[in-house]
Order: sequence, then structure tokens, then C-alpha cells
Amino acid sequence: MHNFPIKKGFTLIELMVVLAIMGTAFALVGPNIMKSYDKVKAQSEVKELTEILKKISYKAFINGRSVDVSFNQNHIQYKYTDSQKTNKVSFNFIGFPEQDLNFTSAGFTNINNLTLYYNGNEHLLSLDEINDL
Repeated sequence: MHNFPIKKGFTLIELMVVLAIMGTAFALVGPNIMKSYDKVKAQSEVKELTEILKKISYKAFINGRSVDVSFNQNHIQYKYTDSQKTNKVSFNFIGFPEQDLNFTSAGFTNINNLTLYYNGNEHLLSLDEINDL
């Protein structure tokens, strides 16, 4: 009678099967995870844009000076109407058609909605929240 030693561990075939199953699962799930990531980043940038617009509104009101804001592609530029110094903010996940916005010296906007693009679709951002401050 032969006593064979007990082997501990996995065979190469077993490891290859497990790796193939994991690779297939990641290939199926990976694109959905990336879409979710892009969607969350775009939503985060929309919130960031809203906060920037609120700050511009506040500055216009506090300083009693109107502010011009220009939207183009993936960035915005803003400046006091009576000044040449501009500030620029760029975004990675949201974009804009060419459009202009003006904050009066009272901090109100001249339009009610802002058009922006994210996740491959056009969206309207309501500026009512900013005007209600």
C-alpha cells in the first residue's frame, strides 16, 4: 500500500478557470461602472456650477455691480460689467452651448434657465433657486 502525501493548494487549471470567470464578470460589469462614474461626476459638476452661480449672484449684490457670465463648450467666464478682469472655470463632464447670462447689481439673473449638456443629453438648469436667495 502506497502512502501518497496530501497535496494542499489549487491546480493550475482551477486557477485559470477562476481567473477566466472573474475576467468575464469584470468585462460585463466594467462599462456599467464607468457610466455610473461619469453620471455621478457630471451631477457633481452641476452642483458645483450651481454653487459658483450663487457666489457670483452674492458678489453682484454685495458689491452693487452687475456681472456678465459667458458659457461656451466646457467652461464659463465671468467678470464685472465695468471691468476687464475675467475669471474662468472649466468643467470635464458638463458642457454648454454658447450663451450669456447677466447678474444685475441686485443679484438677479436675466434668464430663468440655463442649457447644459451631460451624459449625452441636453438639460435645463433652473436658475429660480439662485434668484430666490
